[in-house]
Amino acid sequence: MSPSHVSPSSGSRSMSAPDVLIVTQAFDPTTEYLLPYLERAGLRWCRWDPGTVPTASTASMQLVEGRWCEGTITLEDGVEVRLDDVGVIWYRRPSIQHAPGTTPTASLTRFLNIETRWFLTGFWECVPRPMVNRPHAGNYASIKAVQLQTAAGLGFTVPRTCMGNAPGAVQRVWQDTEGQLIVKGFEQALVQVDDGSERMLYTSPVAADDLADVASLRACPSIWQAYVPKLVEIRATVFGHTVLAAEIHSQHSPLSQHDWRRYDLERTPYLPHTLPAAVATRCIQLLRTYGLVYGAIDLILSPDGTYTFLELNPFGQWAWVQDLCGLPIAEAHCQLFRMLIDGSFRYAC
Repeated sequence: MSPSHVSPSSGSRSMSAPDVLIVTQAFDPTTEYLLPYLERAGLRWCRWDPGTVPTASTASMQLVEGRWCEGTITLEDGVEVRLDDVGVIWYRRPSIQHAPGTTPTASLTRFLNIETRWFLTGFWECVPRPMVNRPHAGNYASIKAVQLQTAAGLGFTVPRTCMGNAPGAVQRVWQDTEGQLIVKGFEQALVQVDDGSERMLYTSPVAADDLADVASLRACPSIWQAYVPKLVEIRATVFGHTVLAAEIHSQHSPLSQHDWRRYDLERTPYLPHTLPAAVATRCIQLLRTYGLVYGAIDLILSPDGTYTFLELNPFGQWAWVQDLCGLPIAEAHCQLFRMLIDGSFRYAC
């Protein structure tokens, strides 16, 4: 078969099994970036957004003799795909609102969304095909408190951290770190303020005046961490079989020195980085602990040579890293898919 988007067989509304089922929303630049690589690798793909259930697509499975089987999806064009025959499922970034916009009441909207999400939660757990990554495992691994504790247990250096909204606890950490403290959020970085404009919440240093505003400290739980000196920041794109790391020279610009997501690409080079073997091994072990085969890990390399773990994103973006420093991340994805399809995948440690 020629590498391409999979099409239905002539005269049939069922589809020949794709090598890769891509589970994502309509607008996903990372998926668009990878598609040419899949085709060059000879991997046939099919794309589906489960957010279109129940409005425009369907999904079902059968419990037969105590085993879930016959997992089937019907795409928006009416074509059926049997998941038992799919090579690997790439769970990217599906939309999560399921109720039609015409749903007459808020109560019914909530009902449809909750029921569909719970169905899909079980659906993905019971599909007997390899996934990159299974959403339940990825969601658990995304919990910041859990991943910091797990990373520490694997031997990573992790910052002194306080989570919550208790002013006294935050003030104690401030004192213990001699005022070298940053604050950041758990997940949602974009908020809308009173005037209707949107504001990004970046990692920021904590000033003494911030601690005096007790009402602000109590207003929302946050992550408070000891400031870690930076030589460069590291974005490690980690697969179960390999690690591809980039160093981000965020300290070259006052704009990005506390958070590289405040991009200043003209003054902050991105370069390939070779992690020490022990650090690369811990990155793969972290994935293995959660049953993941892919994850984006953020680290700091300090001037004294210490690598400090910050966080793991099991569904992290990566195309921009490949573009900026030439790491073969798309090729590594294709290799991972091949290994999962043919059963040759093994963790590198």
